[in-house]
Amino acid sequence: MLALAVTAAGCRLRHLDLTADRSATVSMAGVHTVVVTTGPGWLRIQGHAGFPNLQARGTAHASSDKLLAAIRLTVQRSGDTVFVATTAPLDTGSVAGPAVLDLTLDMPSNVALDVTDASGETIIHDVGPLLLASSGTGGVEIDGVAGALGVVDGPGDLQASNVHGDVYIRDGSGSIYLASITGSVDIPVDGAGEIQVADVTGSVHIGAKSSGEVAARDIGGDLVVDARGSGSVEYHDVKGRVAVP
Repeated sequence: MLALAVTAAGCRLRHLDLTADRSATVSMAGVHTVVVTTGPGWLRIQGHAGFPNLQARGTAHASSDKLLAAIRLTVQRSGDTVFVATTAPLDTGSVAGPAVLDLTLDMPSNVALDVTDASGETIIHDVGPLLLASSGTGGVEIDGVAGALGVVDGPGDLQASNVHGDVYIRDGSGSIYLASITGSVDIPVDGAGEIQVADVTGSVHIGAKSSGEVAARDIGGDLVVDARGSGSVEYHDVKGRVAVP
């Protein structure tokens, strides 16, 4: 496994917030998958057609030099897989406060992604097949997936559009907004929060829905809702079978 050097530069004090840059670059020639594991901080991933490298750029934030120095960005390649990870120390003191790393990744748009995001806002645009596990309270925005999309989502809202493949979502709470899906949608488990689905070429299946409105329109296949708690189910322009409780 090849470990890449990561730079730390530009440390400065701004509004009582110590910050420092973190960055790394790796060639993507022959890479099929990128595995991303992040801690506290927001995450932005942007795919680019024909892009030759993965470029990771981050800003570490902390309230002490000790915490700032312990925030890490690691990029490693093993065979046809690149691993990107951020780590930040846990701080239990009431004075020092948290340590976070805000991260931006630029990469080729045709590479598969496997992302585990602990907290913070997540924005992913123009990537290959995507698996995302998000456990934090920040929202998730996905636009442009060339392949299947699988999401295990925590309490934040989820928006996904322009997905060229099937969509699978297990959701804790928070609203779900899906649009322009070339494939089918399966949401077997959903907690509180509304679901809005529009412009799906295949079928839509929603399993156990605890609460919140369901709205579906322009569905090319079936619309099936197995069970729901409180909240209405509304639908328009469904070409296949409709089965709602």
